Amino acid sequence: RKSPAKIVVIACNTATAYGLSGIEAALAAIASPVRVVGVVNAGSRSALERCGAGPDAKPFAIGVLSTPGTDASGIYPKTIAAEATRMGMKTAPRVVTRGCDNLADAIQFGRPEAAGIARRYFRELVEELGSSDSTERLKAVIFGCTHYPFMRTAFESALQEMRADPKLSPYIDEAFSFVDPGVETAAECRAVLASEGLLANRSGESQVAAFVSVPCADLPAERIGKDGTLEDGYKYSRKPGRDIVDTKFVPLDAGLSDRERFNRVIEPLPAVRRRLLGHENTGR
Repeated sequence: RKSPAKIVVIACNTATAYGLSGIEAALAAIASPVRVVGVVNAGSRSALERCGAGPDAKPFAIGVLSTPGTDASGIYPKTIAAEATRMGMKTAPRVVTRGCDNLADAIQFGRPEAAGIARRYFRELVEELGSSDSTERLKAVIFGCTHYPFMRTAFESALQEMRADPKLSPYIDEAFSFVDPGVETAAECRAVLASEGLLANRSGESQVAAFVSVPCADLPAERIGKDGTLEDGYKYSRKPGRDIVDTKFVPLDAGLSDRERFNRVIEPLPAVRRRLLGHENTGR
């Protein structure tokens, strides 16, 4: 049993790409006033604003690093083009995308190769822009996966290396910036709640009820990986629009996995960790 929701935030780029319109339609069908905010729109708007989008803007390029699923959906080029039109741009910016295979999992499971993977894909994105004989300079790169900001140091290191490379530096604008859609989504979420008089302006700690998806117990063994999650081949071969239910949501608890993995999920988020655990002696 959960408390009634005031707003729904889809804090995943792939879920936004394939699920936002369906969730909006479902809420509209029951005449629900609950608003839905996805990370793609917020990230796209922020990138355009930072790039100075407007009727008099000079041509520029935006890069998007995302998971293969988000990249395949085409959601970012479509959304950026629509937002650019809304901002009065005569020509939409060039959008260069890269689906980063294995990067999200490497970050999630704390694999040492994650930084190298991040740097390689960023460089490949800039090389692709350069090979297209583009005259637009890259002014922003959107982290199109909520895992990627945890690799920001690696991305910034790669940026400095490319700025020093005479073959790639001409394609990176001096006013370049990284865009974290998660931050922009949080700001949009607060603005929506404030505009509708739904902010809970109270002091003291709030409570967090966190849930995580796990494979259904009746799935064939070959569809479950060694770590207890969905096997990669099966997980990434699934297509939108299926009616098969292969996961269920259960309360997030250290008992679902080893303590090290549980801590990796919540340690980068100190406020969430504090509210979930209360104190170190909870045993959870």
